[in-house]
Amino acid sequence: MDNKRTFFATLIAPFASLIVLVGMILESIFNGQGLLFFDSFFVVYMFIAGFLSQSMLFLLVYGLPIHFLLSKLKVSYYTLYLLLGSLGPICFKILEHLGTETPISHRYTEIMVFGFSGFAVTTAFWFIAVYPHNKTMKTDMAEERRPAAY
Repeated sequence: MDNKRTFFATLIAPFASLIVLVGMILESIFNGQGLLFFDSFFVVYMFIAGFLSQSMLFLLVYGLPIHFLLSKLKVSYYTLYLLLGSLGPICFKILEHLGTETPISHRYTEIMVFGFSGFAVTTAFWFIAVYPHNKTMKTDMAEERRPAAY
């Protein structure tokens, strides 16, 4: 594990969750609503700031401990990172909605948004922090297998 790349990934990866926000805006435009839910610049700014802060907080509290554990175990599979990175936010939202009176359609929408956000952030984090390290590990292992030249 490279600490510099992990730090860099921790700073950059939460911005990948903005892809979900762009998808929500495009879906609203294609449904004919336009940008009605964004009435002013202040609302847009606060929405983006809230989205990024949740992604950053979730990465720090949930994602980094999992990354450190998987690094100690020398596990760097993309599918495992993706499964854990998406499943955590989904479970968080499901537990948050237990015992609330939120309509089912809103619950499903929030769960999907958190799942896709977790997917995007995990993908960005893996490509920044794990993938380059994974490539050097495979190269080192291939060199170890090569017979020594006499």
